[in-house]
Formats: sequence, C-alpha cells, structure tokens
Amino acid sequence: MKRSLPFFVITIIFCGCLWAQEEVSALRIALRQLVDRADAGDAKALFDLARLHDTGYDSISIDTLRSTGLYLRSAKKGYAPAMNFIGFRYYNGEGVSQNLDSALYWIQKAANQGDVTAAANLGYLLTESTDVDHNEEEALKWLTIASEAGVPEAQIKLIELQEDHWKELPLDSVSSMSQGYYLGRAPIAGVKLLEIASEKGDAHALALLGDAYSKGVGVAYDHQKSIDYFYKAAISGDPSAQFIIAELLEIFPDAIPDSEGAEYWKEKAYEAGVTNSDEAYEKLYATP
Repeated sequence: MKRSLPFFVITIIFCGCLWAQEEVSALRIALRQLVDRADAGDAKALFDLARLHDTGYDSISIDTLRSTGLYLRSAKKGYAPAMNFIGFRYYNGEGVSQNLDSALYWIQKAANQGDVTAAANLGYLLTESTDVDHNEEEALKWLTIASEAGVPEAQIKLIELQEDHWKELPLDSVSSMSQGYYLGRAPIAGVKLLEIASEKGDAHALALLGDAYSKGVGVAYDHQKSIDYFYKAAISGDPSAQFIIAELLEIFPDAIPDSEGAEYWKEKAYEAGVTNSDEAYEKLYATP
C-alpha cells in the first residue's frame, strides 16, 4: 500500500492538471466564440465583449476606448443595457466627448425599453445632477418603476423624495402601499412605508416589521427588534403576531418580561381563526 501511494498522489495531480487545462481550453473556446459573435454583429456579444474590455480577461486587455466603441455598436443595434452604459460614457466623457444630450438620449431609450438600471439612473439624473434640468414628476415615475423591479438604490432615492408625502397619506392608502412594496420586490421602500403605517396605528404593519427584522428583509437582521415589533403587533390585535408570540413563549417563556403566557396569546389567535403556524404566516403575507 505504501508503494502505491506516491503513484496515487501523482495520478491525482496529473488528473487535476488535465482538468485545469481542459477548463482553460473550454474558457478560451468560449471567448473565441464570443469574439466571433461580436465580429458578426451580435448585440449581446458586443456588450459582453465590452464588459471584458472594461475589466480585462485572459487575452482581452483593459481598453476603455475599445469598450466604449463596442457599447455604442451594441446600443445602435437596440440592446438596452448597452444603451444605459453608453449613456453614462457620454455623461462622464469617458471614451467619448462629453455630451449631455447624447447621454440622456441613450439612458432614456434604455429606460423606455425596460432596462430597470437605466430607469434608476434616469430618475437619479432628473433629481440630482447639476448638469440636467430637474423634473421630479418624471423622476418619480422612473424611480418607482426601478423600485418595483427591485433596484435597491432606486428605493432609497424614492424614500428620500416621497417620505414626507407618504406621511400625509390616509392609513388605508399607506397600509396598502407598504404591504404591496414589502411583499413585492421593493422591501426597502416597503419597510419605510410599514414604519409610517405602524405610526398611524396599523397593527399588521407592526407584524410585518417584525417579519422584516426576523429575516433581514429590507433592513438589517435584528432579533430583538423582531420580537419587539411582533409583541407590539400582538398587543394591538394582529392574530398572526399573537400566534408567533405564543410559539416563542412556548419555547422561551422568559423571552418577553412581564408578558402574558403562551396560552393567553394562543387563545387570542384562535379567537381570530389562526390555529397553526401555516395559518399565521398565510394571514401575515396575505396581499391587501
């Protein structure tokens, strides 16, 4: 056995080298195919090759001028992500002469074709750029589109622009919006709306805030804040929160000092028709 061990080790190393060589060979074949597709005018291939020239890869050198030209070719062929990229090249004067009209033209065109990153960029430019005429109404349209598609930066900007307005909305409107955003693809904006709804007395918003902090959705994970929000929601009459608190106290009776016991909260939840964990979360996540 001892004599066979060195051969076994060498075999593993040899096989590993072969595997590595095969992997490199496959990557180079894929790269060659990408270059061929780009040379043939494939819009996505032109964009992907431009990205490689931005970062450098294998035989592809970092070349901003080359990548800019590739982005422009891809954009002219109708590829929306390339439109967004070339728009910002024109905005920054990177690889091309700075031209704000061309920048807005390409970014707007990309946003109109459904590129959500371009929508977020356009919303930002229309509110923040010192080089572009501000148009908050138009910016809100694009930031909302990007937020609902899950772009975090758009949600943060949307909160900045809309928080005061949201606070003036009636409870039913802000509650509906908060749940729609949180349960959709805009949890950052959703959490801010849930906070506003909870301040207006929405018990369900408190429960969803407990959920957000328990999972780190839209906010940083915080176990204690999660318990605090669920408990406030339970006291305010939310049956999902009441059942969740009951389950927590069954396992950790001292988790909430001075609280009623698990049986008390379970009975409250039962009275509202929530008798198990599945029902609690089904009710918690029910769309407005």
